[in-house]
Amino acid sequence: MDPHQCLPFYHPTMVVYVDDDGELLHLLPPTVGVLPYRCYTGPAQLLAALERKDLLTEVDLHCWERVTGQIGDPDTNSALILDKWMIYLRLFNPRRFDLVSVLVIDYDMPGMSGLTLCRRLAHLPCKKLLLTGLGDLEMAVQALNDDLIDMYLPKSQPDLEVQLARAVRRLQRRYFADSARMVGDVLRQDDQSIWGNEVLCRLFQQHCTDRGIAEYYSVSDPRGFLLVTPGGEANLWLVFSDAEIEAHCFGARVLGAPAGVLAQLEGRQAIVFVGDFEGLAVLDTRRWWSACLPLTPVPGAGGLFFCTTQDAAPFRVTPASVRSYAHYLEYLI
Repeated sequence: MDPHQCLPFYHPTMVVYVDDDGELLHLLPPTVGVLPYRCYTGPAQLLAALERKDLLTEVDLHCWERVTGQIGDPDTNSALILDKWMIYLRLFNPRRFDLVSVLVIDYDMPGMSGLTLCRRLAHLPCKKLLLTGLGDLEMAVQALNDDLIDMYLPKSQPDLEVQLARAVRRLQRRYFADSARMVGDVLRQDDQSIWGNEVLCRLFQQHCTDRGIAEYYSVSDPRGFLLVTPGGEANLWLVFSDAEIEAHCFGARVLGAPAGVLAQLEGRQAIVFVGDFEGLAVLDTRRWWSACLPLTPVPGAGGLFFCTTQDAAPFRVTPASVRSYAHYLEYLI
């Protein structure tokens, strides 16, 4: 998985630790710093939890697949319909953070080794990281080559917490990339300007990091991403091509936009965006200006520009309408 490839959506997920060393289970997960997590003191305890269906292990995209299957129907051929289905399925699912994306499994456990447990769990889409001893490295390499595990780390290395945090985050991205591969393939086929553009994806990921975004969801009408903070506040990160901005210029001229607004559009300094879809035709002078969003060129991306909004219209995402990541963590504590 390309680390600079945009994902169709992303949100925090559960990491599960399995180790017979109770002291390590008490000390290691908090120092790794990747939340949320659950700990099991052995394979039998984890297998019992899976048997009881206590853990969610698969991304539910069935409704989205049914909608895309009707794409030839002109009544359902709407990007906004697809966007709202995706957001409904993930963002409005209060258990989305319970989804288990990574299993961190100790190799040396009594009764059943970590590798045997990985074989038992081979059918699960969760990524599997094996913690090994010094004498287990050859076995771990073979397990990796046989696709029984996705990664391994020696428990004895002095910076285990740092390496484990990096590995878990990398595997979480791989989990989403694999689980939503069909969605990603559809999006890449439909729009290479975003999904095939490494520069744009780097910029987007840096934007999310700088602003502490907890989760995001791709949208195509408008084109870009719905961003959600840990507290549940949302806004849009939108992408426009030079041709799209020119079309906005034409529409603004026809609808009698103020000269200053037209100058902003023609100079590629701003875009006019009315998130609630009430239409540009009803804008007065004040609202033309309030609908202007500053544009920033994407360096080296061939005539692409991006902007951010202050709200999430037309998706109506607020701290009151979704269960936020911060609220979820408070509930866990």
